[in-house]
Amino acid sequence: MATAKIYLLTIYLCTLGVQDCYVPLPPMKFNTHYECVKNGMGEGYEILFNGRLTEEVINEKNLYISFSCVPEDVVES
Repeated sequence: MATAKIYLLTIYLCTLGVQDCYVPLPPMKFNTHYECVKNGMGEGYEILFNGRLTEEVINEKNLYISFSCVPEDVVES
């Protein structure tokens, strides 16, 4: 059996100051770090600017996006 590496993208929607974050989407898997980072940036943008959040809410709650791309080894059968 061979092992391969995947990257697990987790996006966090956070509030500045109180260090309160939650995960608005389920984690996603990608084959490369590049794909993971690219999608983290894109999904983060979509959450903040193309959804239900208004400029007023983003300003009032000091919202920002954070994400991680964590490598994981998977066993291929």
